[in-house]
Amino acid sequence: MHITESNRGMPGEGNVRWDELFEALAKINYDGALVLENFSSSIDGMAERVNLWHPSKHNAQDLAEGSLAFIKQKALAYGL
Repeated sequence: MHITESNRGMPGEGNVRWDELFEALAKINYDGALVLENFSSSIDGMAERVNLWHPSKHNAQDLAEGSLAFIKQKALAYGL
């Protein structure tokens, strides 16, 4: 399943209702992959290539690590 935050940044900092999403995935016994898409403007040229409207609050490394931690925590909390 392809997932992303509403601003394509750090999960949990936008408008996605993550608990509702993970609750629904648990309810259907989802056991497939979760593929996260987000972008950091700290990478030269990234903002222009993916049409980011605002600079990212996080550099690429922090965004990757924080996103993975967030998604893992939600998956564990909902038994996925």
